[in-house]
Amino acid sequence: MEARTTDPSEAAHEVVAALLVRDGRVLLCHRSAGRRWYPDVWDFPGGHVEAGETPRDALARELEEELSILIGEPGPELASVREAGLAMRIWLVEQWAGNPVNVSPAEHDDLGWFSASETDELRLAHSSYRSLIRDTLSGLVGWNSLLRARSTLRRRIWARVAGCLTAQLGDHVARSTRNGQGDRYPGIPAQYPHLHVLML
Repeated sequence: MEARTTDPSEAAHEVVAALLVRDGRVLLCHRSAGRRWYPDVWDFPGGHVEAGETPRDALARELEEELSILIGEPGPELASVREAGLAMRIWLVEQWAGNPVNVSPAEHDDLGWFSASETDELRLAHSSYRSLIRDTLSGLVGWNSLLRARSTLRRRIWARVAGCLTAQLGDHVARSTRNGQGDRYPGIPAQYPHLHVLML
């Protein structure tokens, strides 16, 4: 992340980065102390956009080169950082293939998974990272809680519907079973053919 000039007329150097999240923690890479730019700080994995690349293609390439993981389409773009000569875009990534490992030791000398509170003790590459990590992780917790609540509610609704159907059809089931009626499943009236499918 090289800040090379303060001339606003010069095109900004494009950089992409990923906020990888797993089990409520974010992956950070420690930049080697010998690096010329931003040494000895924790940073998001990512890198420069090469000529002819789209930012998303560059993100996928950088994550494969640095962490040996493969991503498909990243999640939403979370933030952009603009400084003198630098334009960095940060995406959320929650799904990938492979286990992140440091395959670029010349750039990073360590990797780590951190909770939002644990980043308080770290020297980060940019001042905005801490709030971005905190807001993203807290937002994902809230969203996942909502999804779990909706799933629970959906199961309860279907259980109630199934209970109502059972109560309404109970007398039909009893009568047709006594009379030997019903096709594949005795006791299912002909006016409810879809129930044969539900019982498969």
